[in-house]
Amino acid sequence: MKKMFKNNKIKYFIWFLAVLVLSAVSFGVGTFKPNYYILNKITERVELEQSKTAIELGLHEPEFIYNNKKTFIEAVRQCVHYLNFTTPHSQRLPSLLVEAQAGLESGWGTSRFAIEGNALFGVRTWNSKLPQMKPKDNPNAVWGVKVYKTKCQSIQGYVRLLNTHSAYEKFRIVRAEMVEDKLYNFNTLVDTLTLFSTNPDYTKLLKSTIKQLQVKIKL
Repeated sequence: MKKMFKNNKIKYFIWFLAVLVLSAVSFGVGTFKPNYYILNKITERVELEQSKTAIELGLHEPEFIYNNKKTFIEAVRQCVHYLNFTTPHSQRLPSLLVEAQAGLESGWGTSRFAIEGNALFGVRTWNSKLPQMKPKDNPNAVWGVKVYKTKCQSIQGYVRLLNTHSAYEKFRIVRAEMVEDKLYNFNTLVDTLTLFSTNPDYTKLLKSTIKQLQVKIKL
């Protein structure tokens, strides 16, 4: 046990030195002007190595237990924190946005898709080979809502969707600017998600939901 603890301390010490040295080198490139591209790449590489080691040491997906709106939000937040720890910082999502969308899309975890399929965002698929649920009012639909083993995996799928799908390229551009400024403007961010729902008032509802959650956090 002592040997394992000692080895872990050595690993984290090596990471710390690596970040210091590589960061110094990256900032020294180009007549001592900061090279943020190189620095971000180095940071992501170190973060991924840290997350791999953390998983090896026992870090695991949190349980998603809830029985009301408040505990649902807390469960979503715990999952987001876990996913953000195992995701490069440039691909992370602010917890408040995820909480609001998960709540809005799933009726705060009470929808049929959320309960029976662990699907919190109603993400559709046209691939018949993927596990899915058909809407009750359209059982013969050519598409279905993707189902997941856990609700946290549903959040992971949603994060992957925003990070890879061409429909959310604008979202990624805006988020990158906010990550660099270290400040999220949720109204601006939400404006890039018009294609997430067919509801023409979706962005208004999402902004309103985020505002309500912000008020509760301040209280």
